[in-house]
Amino acid sequence: VQVDVATYVAAMRNDSLVSGDKFYSQVEVAVRNVLASEETVSSVTKLIADKDSLAPDNVSRLLQGFANEAVEEIRKTSFITVDSRTLDKNRGSLLQIPYEDDLQVGQFLDRVFFAINRNSAIADAVIQPFTMLKHGC
Repeated sequence: VQVDVATYVAAMRNDSLVSGDKFYSQVEVAVRNVLASEETVSSVTKLIADKDSLAPDNVSRLLQGFANEAVEEIRKTSFITVDSRTLDKNRGSLLQIPYEDDLQVGQFLDRVFFAINRNSAIADAVIQPFTMLKHGC
């Protein structure tokens, strides 16, 4: 497959994997939503009201819970999980691929292809690189 230099260089830089400002905005919104949620405010209020519960271990567990919620929210709103084990059971894995609402299908498929190929060349054996347009994507 012949690929022009600009496309090749962009792929090698993984420009298709991260889009900076949009991704940052999605992460920011997810973290703010978790930390400012009614559930979080209620949990903190209860903890503060019960002075006996302010032990470092309790505070640490509560903050770890908030961190876990924020991470899960980021995963749900900013990533799509792709299972490359269906391509190759031995070398495949579950991949978290960054996603934005306004991505074109071809851009997203580039992300999938390069994410799969980052750890092993299984996609090359099954999918030819830069062929999405040929397949109508």
